[in-house]
Amino acid sequence: MINLEIVFSVCLGIFLYKILMVIFCGALKAFFPKRWEESKKEYLD
Repeated sequence: MINLEIVFSVCLGIFLYKILMVIFCGALKAFFPKRWEESKKEYLD
């Protein structure tokens, strides 16, 4: 049996990480519109 607590923790961690990345990228896009176009490829890779 797979431990559900471990699976839940990992899924929650990935979910929160993705939300943080979206917020972080959104902040970059808002504050640095010119640099955003240059650095976008680096963050998305």
